[in-house]
Amino acid sequence: MDPRIYRHLILPRLGRDWAYTPVQPPIPPVKLPPVQNRPAHAQALQKSLTTIEKRAEARAASQRAALPEDECGILVRFNPRLGRNVDLSFFEKASHGVELLSVRQERRMVVRAFVPKKSIGRLSSAISKYGEWSEGQHKPAFTDFFEGIDNLTVADVERLWHARDGVELPKDGIQRWEVWLRPRVVEYVKASSSRYSVELSPFETRFPNATVIRMRAAFAGLKALLLDTASVIEIRPASTANVPISALTPVERAGLVRKIASRIAPAPEGSPRVAILDTGVQFQHGLLRQSLPEARTHTVLPAWQKDDVDGHGTRMAGVALFGDLNRFVSGSSAIPLTHALESVTLIGKGGATMGPAQRLSAALAKIERDDARRVYSLSWSVPMERDDGAPTELSSHLDQLAFGRDQSKRLFCVAAGNLDSHPPLLVADYIGTNDRSGILTPGQAANALTVGAYTDMVGPASKQSHAGRGDLCPSSRTAMSWKTHLAFKPDIVMEGGNRLVDSDGMSLSFSPDLSVLTTSNQFPRLPFEPGCETSIATAAAAGMAARLMSEYPSFWPETIRGLMVHSARWTPAMLNRLPGGRKKDVVSLLRRFGWGVPDETRARQSASNALTIIMQDDLDAFELKRDGAKFRHMRFCRLPWPKVALESIAAADVEMRVTLSYFAEPHPLAASHAELRNYFSHALAFRLCGPDDTDDEAIALINKRHREKGHKKSSARRKDHWMLGPKAAAIGTIKQDIWSGKAGELATTNGISIIPGYGWWSNLRTTVVPQTRVRFSLIVSIEAPSVSADLMVEAQKALIKLPIRAVVEV
Repeated sequence: MDPRIYRHLILPRLGRDWAYTPVQPPIPPVKLPPVQNRPAHAQALQKSLTTIEKRAEARAASQRAALPEDECGILVRFNPRLGRNVDLSFFEKASHGVELLSVRQERRMVVRAFVPKKSIGRLSSAISKYGEWSEGQHKPAFTDFFEGIDNLTVADVERLWHARDGVELPKDGIQRWEVWLRPRVVEYVKASSSRYSVELSPFETRFPNATVIRMRAAFAGLKALLLDTASVIEIRPASTANVPISALTPVERAGLVRKIASRIAPAPEGSPRVAILDTGVQFQHGLLRQSLPEARTHTVLPAWQKDDVDGHGTRMAGVALFGDLNRFVSGSSAIPLTHALESVTLIGKGGATMGPAQRLSAALAKIERDDARRVYSLSWSVPMERDDGAPTELSSHLDQLAFGRDQSKRLFCVAAGNLDSHPPLLVADYIGTNDRSGILTPGQAANALTVGAYTDMVGPASKQSHAGRGDLCPSSRTAMSWKTHLAFKPDIVMEGGNRLVDSDGMSLSFSPDLSVLTTSNQFPRLPFEPGCETSIATAAAAGMAARLMSEYPSFWPETIRGLMVHSARWTPAMLNRLPGGRKKDVVSLLRRFGWGVPDETRARQSASNALTIIMQDDLDAFELKRDGAKFRHMRFCRLPWPKVALESIAAADVEMRVTLSYFAEPHPLAASHAELRNYFSHALAFRLCGPDDTDDEAIALINKRHREKGHKKSSARRKDHWMLGPKAAAIGTIKQDIWSGKAGELATTNGISIIPGYGWWSNLRTTVVPQTRVRFSLIVSIEAPSVSADLMVEAQKALIKLPIRAVVEV
């Protein structure tokens, strides 16, 4: 008998909030060799500080012309002793006035900070006290910091260059720069720039501890401006948005457009929309105009065209609205649509002073005048940025826009990026080249849904397809080569087409037959053309997300993202690339394919033997103290569990998947401050209780405050049923893991905790006020073989017995 089909079970607020202090694992003390001659070491530090003070005095006159006295100072590099790291907790103290700017791990840790002129004396006094201290006396402030420092030097502006590997600092001629500045002195930089022949873009991107402005100048003038304003944190190349262009051909005539258009039933007014942020869209196209009126087409700059001179945006629009049009070439049935389109020309000729991040903000300002539910589709990349996973201005700004700092959360679908077309792809390079080519900016954005490409398209027997069915698209980038992993990326993969092997057996050719059919900007002359690669995959993902928004209007952007990842599965070809069954091998799978290919049917509905329950809620996770945000509460709740059904198949193998999706506020410069977790404002994690654990036992397992009340954690030994486990699943803002085991054991494992984690809200000095309540979406599914009982019916009955109002326990 076929399983019965249901809508997902949406839960009300469940469980209780409990006062929370994390249980910290014991950390053995690290005994580092002390400085052998402390007075001599202090004297050497004083000497280097004196040199810095002289450099500061030499620049004092020019600084006073640009800055008020309180902002005058110098950029200092703190160099650690051999085998040591700089004690970064020093910079969390406010008494010395030293401001941490950046941390990099080169051959050794490199720490750069701004030292106000008035703080040099404070540092000197602290060093003197350190040098005079003897064991047994009261330990002076900052002793551990000075013990780990070898010397202090003036930070060279040249060493603040941050670009892709192999891109050298250009010192000749007029160049365009992306400059990261200390926020407090931005207005002084603007006021002084003309004296140094530095042109500033009128656009800027603001983060909690940095402001990014694009500049045009010779390096000598830029350097003088930055030194005289003591303003610079980093310098990067001023990159521009890039759209992959392919020579594509039409496949059908205009008559077919009329036949297909007659079958289209446009989405009702008020339906969700996919916002195509691209090269514009040919809104007069016969298949698009009912879903994209001209009033919903915009341009970032007035000189740019709405109707897509390039063609890339129109290809994206067709896929976002219909998917692969090959499905509709034959047949006569109706084509009902549940979402519509809108468009902003984000990439046009000119406008070089406006960087990609500023273009993105301007595009959102255009379309968000109209209040609507929407998904944002970004099928383009920034080629000049690094491809090693580290945050950039654009990726961090996108994370910031997704987070929203209010109820206006946003779902961005972003392309992982394609391999460079020069040199051409070769047969022998697959799949090693894909793994060596990192996902491009803004694909590393942790709050975004990053989309890679796979393919199910294979050619006829007479021609050899490059990729096998279900394997990676030949041109899709991966995160295998990343040095910085803020999240597992890509999150999912969608169809991106395939390539044919040429007769020489070495090179590859584009094939329209192994591509997705979509709309062309050359309408009506050429109404269709093939599209491929990660841009097409991203547009398809945005379309699926919009359809889910229409199916479940109350779902948050965090929930839609979580549901798409939750529904994804790896193909047999992907699993064949899994080198082993260990957790670190699964991580490699995630960095190449994400969680696999999303299944729209699974994302939209449950079944009698495949139950999905969804809870949207918020947690009063933090309370504000003088030194930042501190933990306040965790959540523990019992879920409506089909216990009887699971016990009836106790010996059968079942699978449970748990997904926790939320957005966090980014801090791009904090990603290098000792730990990657400092990129995120906060973290959330889930912990499932053990079989037959009481509420108190489950809470005490993770909550020190609960143990202090006399509650004990369960002493039962626990078998590890998880594919990743808490440590491997801890990164990013979408946490997912898979539990596999016997149904009988899962039957009593129905308690789950949502716990807050550290981030820069609590770890770094900042002028931003942390939010105390944080939103999350929890998705839990159980998949079992055929059972006589109905999982959904049992879960609905169990829900009636559960408390639905979160009660605070202090």
